[in-house]
Amino acid sequence: FSLFLNNITFFVPARIGVAEGGRTLIITALGFDKDLGLTYGIIRRVRELAWVGIGLVVLFVSRRAVSDK
Repeated sequence: FSLFLNNITFFVPARIGVAEGGRTLIITALGFDKDLGLTYGIIRRVRELAWVGIGLVVLFVSRRAVSDK
């Protein structure tokens, strides 16, 4: 269902709010508290941003090392 929501909302830039809302909807449908779903969605977003940041640092360092040669 999460993939279905992602495919339907492909036009939303960076899926801002859509991914968190979709995960909240799924967690609520499973019988858990909506706050748990929203927290899970936000934690996933922070994790994605952390990995993007790490990737950009690695890219910057590797390009700098290549240009110094």
